[in-house]
Amino acid sequence: PGLQRFALRCTVLSAALARASGNHLRAGAFFADFAEATPVPLVSALLQEQASLCLLFMEPPRFRRMAFRLVFAARKFVASRQHTHALRCYRYAQSVYAGHEWKLIDDHIGFNLGRQLSSNDRGPEAFSLFQSLLCDAVASRERQASYLREMLYLATSTEPEARSRLKLDILTLPLIARDSVRILVGASK
Repeated sequence: PGLQRFALRCTVLSAALARASGNHLRAGAFFADFAEATPVPLVSALLQEQASLCLLFMEPPRFRRMAFRLVFAARKFVASRQHTHALRCYRYAQSVYAGHEWKLIDDHIGFNLGRQLSSNDRGPEAFSLFQSLLCDAVASRERQASYLREMLYLATSTEPEARSRLKLDILTLPLIARDSVRILVGASK
C-alpha cells in the first residue's frame, strides 16, 4: 500500500508537470496507465476521469475519446458504489454521442444510464429511458428482453404514488413485415 501511494503521487505530479507544459496527451497517458494498473476502483475511476479531461484540453479536443474514457470511469464508479458520479459520467458521455447514428453505443450508455437513474431513486426517468430504448432499439432480442425486464422491475418496485408518473400505457407494439413472415406446415420434431 505504501509503494502504491507513492506511485500515485508520482503519477499525479508527472501529469501536472505535463499539463503545465501543455502536453495534455502525455498527462492523459499518465493518468490512464495508472488507472488501468490500480486495483482500487475509486482511484481508477478518478484517474480515468482526469485522463478524459486531458483529452478535452487538447488541440483539437478529442470528444469521442473523452467520452470513451468517461464510460470507463463510470464503470469504475459503479464498482466503487459511487452511483451519483457514475450517473454524471454516463450523462456526459451520452451528450457527446448524441445526434450520431451509433445505435450500439447509444444502447449501451442508455442501458447503464437507466440503471444508474434507478439506483439514484429516479424511477420515472429511468422507466422512460428504458421505454425509449425499447422503442427504437436495433439491439438483439436478448438485449431488448433485458430492457423490458428493467422496465417491469421499475414498474413493480416503484411506490404507488410515484407509479402514477410512469407512463405504463405507452408501449409500442412491434411491427410485423408480412412479406418476411413464413408459415411452415409439417410434423414437428
